[in-house]
Amino acid sequence: MKNIIKTRRIPQAMIFVGSSFSLQKQAALEFIKALNCEDRKEEGDACGKCLSCRLIEKNCHPDVYFLKPGAEAVREDIYINQIRELKAKLGLKPELAYWKAVVIEGAEKLSQEAQNCLLKTLEEPRGNSVFILIASQLESILPTIRSRCGLIRFYPTSFSFAGRENFEEIKKLLQADLGYKLSFCQLFFETEPSFEKQIYFLESLESYLRALLLKKIDVRGIEEFDSSLFVLPQNYSMIKIKKALKSLEDFKGLIFSTNVNTKLVFENLMLNL
Repeated sequence: MKNIIKTRRIPQAMIFVGSSFSLQKQAALEFIKALNCEDRKEEGDACGKCLSCRLIEKNCHPDVYFLKPGAEAVREDIYINQIRELKAKLGLKPELAYWKAVVIEGAEKLSQEAQNCLLKTLEEPRGNSVFILIASQLESILPTIRSRCGLIRFYPTSFSFAGRENFEEIKKLLQADLGYKLSFCQLFFETEPSFEKQIYFLESLESYLRALLLKKIDVRGIEEFDSSLFVLPQNYSMIKIKKALKSLEDFKGLIFSTNVNTKLVFENLMLNL
């Protein structure tokens, strides 16, 4: 990103995608600080001391806007009225900044209407403005938006596995026949799990599959787990694991971006495990 600053070829929009929200947001803030720094260093870094840098660091710069999912929604979506309000603000003259900036946190939770409104905003750029979308995955973001954004991926610096308390059940699930898998879905949804619990189970499944993949290629960092957790039939190859992970990502994107029946999603996922 330093090269972007030094060459002054500033993209109108970027997507920061990865699993480390704090790292992605800090990178967004550092980029915006460097864009607007009053005493930028030769290598492209912000000074961190000028008024602009200090206001951005405190999230109170008048020309830097933050959007995040609203707590009032069941799935905490970002709604079209938030994008409309933002569009009106972007039409005003900047108070301090060289570059106005918008940081959209949890961009995968933009509602369909909000995404369409954002797309029109990107198609009609206003002066020096840059959008940074922070997302954990890309599938629920419209391809037309993705095509207008530079993509920067953030990879984990250490291994972290969510939902490890579910690993024994997941191993049993992967070894079972289709009848057992569908029965598992039936029993799971009979408990009327919350949306958060459903997503947590999918994240547990994703963690297990990634750990299984790392175990197969003998990557260090998962020695803490009992090796018997990863003993699966020989036909559960690396190709099959990768296909299962791809299906899982697709189905998660479907859940976040539509009002699909999640029980049907789970059942279809079982067909791909």
